[in-house]
Amino acid sequence: MVKQVLQTIEKYKLLESKDRVLVAVSGGPDSVCLLWILNEIKKTYFGQGQALSLRVAHLNHCLREEADEEAKFVKKMASKLGIPCTIGKRDVLKYIRLRRTHKLSLEEGAREVRYAFLEEVSNKFGMNKIATGHTLNDEVETLILRIARGTGLKGLSLIPPKSGKIIRPLIEVEKNEILKFLKTKKIPYKVDKSNYDLTYPRNFVRHKIIPLLTELAPDFSKKVMRLREISENDESLLELITQETLKKIIDVHSENRSATDREFILDLKEFLKCKLPMRRRILRKIVENLTRKSLSFEQTEKILDYINNSSLGSIFSLPAARGEPRLRREVKIEKSYNELIVTRIDTKKNTEEHGEIKFPVPGEIKVNGIKIKSKINPAHNLCAGQKSKINYQQSPANRVYFDFSKLKLPLFVRSRKEGDKFYGHGYTKKLKDVFIDDKIPLRERLRIPLLVDRKGILWIIGKRRTGRALVKEDTNQILEVWTERVKSEKFKE
Repeated sequence: MVKQVLQTIEKYKLLESKDRVLVAVSGGPDSVCLLWILNEIKKTYFGQGQALSLRVAHLNHCLREEADEEAKFVKKMASKLGIPCTIGKRDVLKYIRLRRTHKLSLEEGAREVRYAFLEEVSNKFGMNKIATGHTLNDEVETLILRIARGTGLKGLSLIPPKSGKIIRPLIEVEKNEILKFLKTKKIPYKVDKSNYDLTYPRNFVRHKIIPLLTELAPDFSKKVMRLREISENDESLLELITQETLKKIIDVHSENRSATDREFILDLKEFLKCKLPMRRRILRKIVENLTRKSLSFEQTEKILDYINNSSLGSIFSLPAARGEPRLRREVKIEKSYNELIVTRIDTKKNTEEHGEIKFPVPGEIKVNGIKIKSKINPAHNLCAGQKSKINYQQSPANRVYFDFSKLKLPLFVRSRKEGDKFYGHGYTKKLKDVFIDDKIPLRERLRIPLLVDRKGILWIIGKRRTGRALVKEDTNQILEVWTERVKSEKFKE
């Protein structure tokens, strides 16, 4: 048994000399076996001066009456072995209630609380590894549960032997081998009666499904271990190909295309050239990068259907069905002229909230890499023809004129907001439609500053001016507003 665990440790490089290992011990057979084996090898495997440092961590989830007794049992065992021990207590049901919008199951809530506790203890005592008692049987159960829920290739990778600072030295050991080891060594352990409650899906798989599969194939568990290794290797290769493809789709045709922690901008034509399996992988990769959540197959198909069948300029927000990751109001997909824009929306602060900067007259401000200036000119030295001409001046597009007396002061510069309307020369349109007519990419629309007064938009800066406050024959004062390019500076939001 010890030899088998050492082979796993060496195979996956789980431990190094002088590692400080926090051992998660529930009191059940798996974690107790893990603790005894690590304690047995901590000196003999690495030698004097290179030994492992161990600490036990046990969490009472406040779910069962016998939980306090189990905590005492673990503390006593750690003391017998001469290993320091940290006992914690967390109300899992309260935690789930506080996060009710996430619709966590009891198992999910307990896992989140448990790992948060282990991370907290490891940081407090400077432990660089956290060892858990996951076994090969846990791998088999996880595989069957994922297949039942509809997994893809990535889901077949199952529970990794190592993830970050978490290590699983028993991941290639079967449960019957663990029980035999404990019996031979006369090592006591606790039995969690809830593990026999068949209302829990994992217990149903453990006690009903796996015995039948083992009858069909006695070495079923070993085959699952082989499947995990093959899947991990294949997934690693496909992940590399996906990243390279995504990089090319982001970069083609424009050096302005980029990926940030909030937004991915893809070349739409290049994306559609990809084979369907690659399009699925690219979408899942993007959403995982933006939200740290995985798309289900159904959600991925909904996005692909939107991309294939929606009109340009449309926006798609993905609602989460029951049991699916909650992505509503967290990700939006926009289909522009030659672009596909996937954006993470900050649920704490609406990213489209319009910032406002008071615009001095006369004076200047800096916005989005441009300097916006204003001054007031007397109109008496202009003839009627000249006054009329400056209302419709299109070139240069960086200068406009208004009848100062017709403005509803004060003036502001801001970004767009929902419901904005633009009153042009003889027409009224939604600002969104003006952007569409002018073929302004979606990703630029929030960055285009607007000059406004209390009545509405006066100038889509650098693009169009309003039909209001035109300079006429009776105009006495003319407000002149113009722009100058300066070094890039982020627009206040």
